[in-house]
Amino acid sequence: MIETILSTYGDRESAKTVLETHSTYRDLAFEFCNAFGVKVTGAKSNSTKLSVVDHEGIPLGYLQVDKAMGKPAYIYNCHAVINKTRSSRNSDSSSRDSNKINTLIRTLKKNDEIPTAERVTKQFLGTIKYGFNELRHESPSTRVQITRDTMYGICQQLIGLPVTYAIDMSHIQDLYNNMIEDERRSEEGMKELKRFAKGVTTIRLPQKDWHNSEDFYLIGKVSLDSNEDLVTSNYKRYDSMSDTPYAGLATMCKTYLSRDNNLSSNDNEFGLARRDRYFKDLDIISCYSGTDHFILIPDNAE
Repeated sequence: MIETILSTYGDRESAKTVLETHSTYRDLAFEFCNAFGVKVTGAKSNSTKLSVVDHEGIPLGYLQVDKAMGKPAYIYNCHAVINKTRSSRNSDSSSRDSNKINTLIRTLKKNDEIPTAERVTKQFLGTIKYGFNELRHESPSTRVQITRDTMYGICQQLIGLPVTYAIDMSHIQDLYNNMIEDERRSEEGMKELKRFAKGVTTIRLPQKDWHNSEDFYLIGKVSLDSNEDLVTSNYKRYDSMSDTPYAGLATMCKTYLSRDNNLSSNDNEFGLARRDRYFKDLDIISCYSGTDHFILIPDNAE
């Protein structure tokens, strides 16, 4: 019976133990899973929670049962789905709670807070935009700064007056070189942005922080639509890069990044620390926000 709501992803044994040991969790999980067509698995960061996932293993928040005034308080939490104006006695602004399971489910449906992968993965776009911004270079400024004396000298020379102010030609040369470089970087950035915008594979790296520890990867697609808005699709969950076509890239990245302690990390198989950066040599972008950390891989080669 329990097997019907257990996901094939994640810590099944931990979830099974919770469901077999606590009738309140079992009742909540059965009704919740049947109502929304989802599954549950173990939450590594907390043995008193059940992770909610879809059939591809995409995390959709968690279920928890707390005691409130001697009665069980049934809680569903997912910041991508729930955004209340304020917290309640038993839950924060990203959670709904009730002393009755059917009331909790009814409230979620009434408020259109249905747990779906589409809603969760749409939240990834905020972080992914940081990655695309790494390719955007500001348009070259229409203003340059030169000394007043140099400007006087240039004006005198241009209008045919005797030049009484010295023109610092080395400074003028530097300004010219900088303007040319700004133009080059801007054009190169737009070229790269257009290439990435045709489509990228996004890999969400495991989350590692003081209250959460994941050991899986989410791989999906992102592109720009006709309105130049980012759209995301087809996320799947993997326990290891060795199960994906990107195992070789992970090894190459780890070797490359091991040269610099500021860029490397042991939190993921790519060996990549959390930062926003375009690695031209690797042709990948790293971007992060909050607990999310992504790698963007262009579908079109250079």
